[in-house]
Amino acid sequence: MIGGGKQLFGLYKRSNGIWSFYVYQNGRRVQRSTGERTKAKATKVMVQFLDRENEVSTSRFLSFGEFSKGVFDYDTGPIVKRKTLRGYSYSKSYARDNQRYVDKYIVPFFGRYAIDSIKPNDVEWWLLAIPERHGVGNKTANCVLGAFRAVFAEAQMQGLIASNPAAVVKPLSKRYGVKPRGCYTMEQVHRIFSERWNNLSYAACLLAATTGMRIGEVRALTVEQIHETT
Repeated sequence: MIGGGKQLFGLYKRSNGIWSFYVYQNGRRVQRSTGERTKAKATKVMVQFLDRENEVSTSRFLSFGEFSKGVFDYDTGPIVKRKTLRGYSYSKSYARDNQRYVDKYIVPFFGRYAIDSIKPNDVEWWLLAIPERHGVGNKTANCVLGAFRAVFAEAQMQGLIASNPAAVVKPLSKRYGVKPRGCYTMEQVHRIFSERWNNLSYAACLLAATTGMRIGEVRALTVEQIHETT
């Protein structure tokens, strides 16, 4: 115990040989690397950190969940305000969607972490797991990543973090995991055209099915372009 019983801390050696330590601040575990390979030097770094703790703003230990609460609010959120005051378009639905992405996909995983303790590798593995964990497509996962980047950009603007850990994380492929569309079997095609429907729709679909023409090409046809021999 240290600091009048307000903190717990520990020192441990990582697999790469570098010593790190953790500090519980306001119920949150904050981890730091000392950058040292000997316990004595690592202890010195940790003690120096603890000595400075009382001089460090409590905002340094602000959790991601606390910071991101209402960050996309259309009327009061800082992100929307910064955009609109500079003449950029930012709709209420876009703001609402981004806040939903944060609350649904990001806060349950990162909400309890200090905002300055999240690293690019944390964001990388979290992003790769989104489609399987939540049953969504890569497009949705990339939208969530965009909201994550925006929150970190705001934190960087406010001086809470030195760099945006999500900025270097690349979006997922738009094609990966897309289910093949397939096509009708010949039996299904015969069943579809076995009975005539509306004459115009029937003719358009039959023409597309037998020629491979696109709907735009079918609609562009005129009577003058149709001949019995072609």
